[in-house]
Amino acid sequence: MTDEIHRDTLQQCLQLWGIQGAEVSLAAQRENTVFRINSGGRAFALRLHRPGYRSMGELQSELQWMAHLNANGLGTPEPLASIDGSYCHEINGTIVDVLEWLEGKP
Repeated sequence: MTDEIHRDTLQQCLQLWGIQGAEVSLAAQRENTVFRINSGGRAFALRLHRPGYRSMGELQSELQWMAHLNANGLGTPEPLASIDGSYCHEINGTIVDVLEWLEGKP
């Protein structure tokens, strides 16, 4: 993905999740491209999934499972629903989602 596509995709993500004006920095670029988003004293991981690697259904299932585990006391990165209540969207051919940022060391 080019930097221009990243910028456009990031802007659309921030709008969909209602976090415009946030501080954005690249955290990792491996299987997924991950950005750290700082907004209102909170931090999030915005994931841009590699096109064709996982389907929308697979990712929605993963995020629903993580939300369920988190709600029942098992500490996982909590998925953040977008303004319309969805956990993930497709933008410019890339599936994107946002999770709570958990501090740690790789």
